[in-house]
Amino acid sequence: MSSHHFVREGQEPALLILDADSSDVVMSLLEWSPTVLVSSKVLASVLLWGVKIDAIVTCEGDDMAQLGSMSFDQGPVKIINGSVTKSQLSNALSSLSRLGQKSVNIISRSPADHFTEVQHYLDRLDIAFVNETLKWFPVARRFEKWYPANTVLRVYTFDRVHDINVGNGARDYDIIMTGDSGLVSINSDNSFWIGEASS
Repeated sequence: MSSHHFVREGQEPALLILDADSSDVVMSLLEWSPTVLVSSKVLASVLLWGVKIDAIVTCEGDDMAQLGSMSFDQGPVKIINGSVTKSQLSNALSSLSRLGQKSVNIISRSPADHFTEVQHYLDRLDIAFVNETLKWFPVARRFEKWYPANTVLRVYTFDRVHDINVGNGARDYDIIMTGDSGLVSINSDNSFWIGEASS
């Protein structure tokens, strides 16, 4: 049996780099050669890592000639200008959705700052936020997953903190510590985000 895997274009998660704190996280997500979008704010850092980029997400006031010059060696690079009334994140997600992309990993040092903004894209895109410590993903109302004993999870809710019930774990505000190895179940009346250790 071959160890080669074939993934059709657009099915592997795209990679959107909003913050350039660590090249290690980015490099770990490049295995399947995803479509790579980079915020113009961190373009210089990402280029130093030697990452092949596919698109630059601009913001108001960017010098387009300078961005073109910086990314010249990258080959054809799409410039995502988007709407000036939207953030770089919203412009990037709108563009990915229009292109038929199904999922995206977003590199951000402060994922919770973006959770509300991405809510209306969740019906079109599977979205995960990744940084050096955690990978965050949305949950509609019910979450179940097997974890080893003493795993620490983070929970982000949009409203009352006490509307989440946890099976096989103890909750202290936004932290869940699993009990024994086994299935952890979390139920809520509303959607929420789960953060687990990034690997």
